[in-house]
Amino acid sequence: MSKLRFLCPTHRGWLDANPEAAHALWQSSRQRSLELLEEQDFTAAARHAGAAYEAAGILLSQDAAPAAPEIGRFTDATALLGELLLIVGEREAARLVNAAAISRMEQLLVSGVHRRLVLACCERLLGSPAGITPQPQPVPVSTSLH
Repeated sequence: MSKLRFLCPTHRGWLDANPEAAHALWQSSRQRSLELLEEQDFTAAARHAGAAYEAAGILLSQDAAPAAPEIGRFTDATALLGELLLIVGEREAARLVNAAAISRMEQLLVSGVHRRLVLACCERLLGSPAGITPQPQPVPVSTSLH
């Protein structure tokens, strides 16, 4: 699960051109991910959550000023994917997905889109386990200069 792309470039391109299909993929992938989570098939659930996350990202990118539901879908998809990545032991991938989502939210803040909602989404993502920045590890100090 070390790759952060869940859809092939061809599929992504097709979804970019077909927002209705992107919405249907988001919905079906999210639902299947939740079913697999309940069945405790965490790896498969994470794959489906990844597809939902990418579809939500495509929908978010369709408009310079996306509607509130698109922002909410993207945040929900990010939170679900982050949780599942943590469950399957992919902590760094979870952190990267969360950081990328927060960066997208920052872009929306700068553009002034749904400021309160975007701030609430940022707070949610920052408060998630995937949003926690890893503590710096101490660097071993060598006693020799060579």
